[in-house]
Amino acid sequence: MSARPGRVVREYPIDLPRPRRVMDEVHPHFVELEQTIWRDLETQLKEAGGDETAYFPHPQSGVWDLVILLAALALWEGAAAAGHVDEFFFSRPSLLWAEFRDMVASGTLARHLATTGQEAGLGLLFGGVLGTLAGLGLGWPPGEPGPDAPDDRAQRPAQAGPGAPCSSSGSAWGCSPRSSSPP
Repeated sequence: MSARPGRVVREYPIDLPRPRRVMDEVHPHFVELEQTIWRDLETQLKEAGGDETAYFPHPQSGVWDLVILLAALALWEGAAAAGHVDEFFFSRPSLLWAEFRDMVASGTLARHLATTGQEAGLGLLFGGVLGTLAGLGLGWPPGEPGPDAPDDRAQRPAQAGPGAPCSSSGSAWGCSPRSSSPP
């Protein structure tokens, strides 16, 4: 498609056999077609006056990402080996990689991942339930009946709107901002 107004600039017939597989991405015809499409898109973007670097990342950007990642791992490894980092909490990357390889080779990786997922799910469930109960317990006004208490609103005197005094229990939940003390 071209820039505004959008029109079809070129059609690209895909004549690779079906069903297509991931390995077809290395087929010479696929690679050639991909390069042609990207080159045409870049040309359209330049003609429209756009900045092609915003849409077409520099080919070296992935290399710098890898260099930064490897530098961070090297610093982490060095800090852990020198004792600057507690290995109980932050194991050395080389030890983590060795453990990962051992789990893959022994076939225990799936079992370990399932156990970790189960523990995380149970932690979320119990933490959510206990957190909700604690929030309800801490947020319930003192002297007020709980949710299981019988409904005695008919026996209480009605409050008369915004200027009504505080309840006799001293709870601030029934107080008007203008009233200073319970009756």
